[in-house]
Amino acid sequence: MSFRFLCPKCGTSQFSIERDQRSYAPRGQAHEMIFSCRCGKQIFGDAIEKEYDRQKAEWAANQGKDISEVQDASRSDEERVREAALAQAYARQRRVEAESTARKAATEVVAEAASAEAEGDDVCGWRDCVNPPRPNSKYCSRDCSNKNARSRYKKRQSKKRTTEAA
Repeated sequence: MSFRFLCPKCGTSQFSIERDQRSYAPRGQAHEMIFSCRCGKQIFGDAIEKEYDRQKAEWAANQGKDISEVQDASRSDEERVREAALAQAYARQRRVEAESTARKAATEVVAEAASAEAEGDDVCGWRDCVNPPRPNSKYCSRDCSNKNARSRYKKRQSKKRTTEAA
């Protein structure tokens, strides 16, 4: 198996190495090269040669080993990265759940206070809602206002169709 240069970030071989068009140095110099991968990794100049040499030395060192040993070592690195990502995602999910629980509790407290202040006769203008209206409005939310507007529009359209059909 021959050596193959890979992206140091994602490990793919789908990358490009191009010459920097803004460079005024003679052609073929390492400092005018740009490595660009699909994952977004970019390497410039001599760092490309250093990375190539590092990967080539690692490949040469692993030539005596069994391929499964090398794959197991890389899998363990991948597993550690995956486990760290899962731990971060789990922590983020717990934080979001805690925030949403706190928001729900605060909303319930506000709703209870509003219902205690509101009179029993005042309810939202939307027919299916029993929440108290907002101040200076007959609806409890913008959503109920929109539902009522859509309902009135549909009634007008159905009346229009029946008069046109007659």
